[in-house]
Amino acid sequence: MGVMRFTLIFALFMFFGQVHAQDTEIKLEDDQNLVQYTVKEYDTLMIIAFNIYGDYRKWKELLELNPNIDKKNMKLDGIKVVNYRPPEKVFTWQPLGEPYLIQKGDTLGKVSKKVYNTSKRWKEIYINNRPMIRYPNLIFEGFTLYYVPDPLIKPLN
Repeated sequence: MGVMRFTLIFALFMFFGQVHAQDTEIKLEDDQNLVQYTVKEYDTLMIIAFNIYGDYRKWKELLELNPNIDKKNMKLDGIKVVNYRPPEKVFTWQPLGEPYLIQKGDTLGKVSKKVYNTSKRWKEIYINNRPMIRYPNLIFEGFTLYYVPDPLIKPLN
């Protein structure tokens, strides 16, 4: 089956809403087995790459596998599924504590100040989220960090 024919058939399936499965496997002409990730609200390619591979830096691979995503702004608006190559090893991570959604302008120090009333406990958050944070001075808006609540401290609102 040619790539153009595959693209047309896939587009028709997408249009009629018949492709929704999280783990739908598709076969491409060059023998690549791809799986489809169902896009959730607020997903970004970085978040999807982290959830699948445990490495947000693999977003570029996802972009290459999905020519339907606009390379200029990379927004997933209207995108229902993202194709990906299955990882060699399944990534699992079960963080401890309560979730905190990173906002624009947040740093680990600012998050620490909000949840512990002091910026000095940023390293605890960093260690607890080590699979997600490669460099403590680089966190991304839209990602969710986890912190272990301190029963003696009431978080700031």
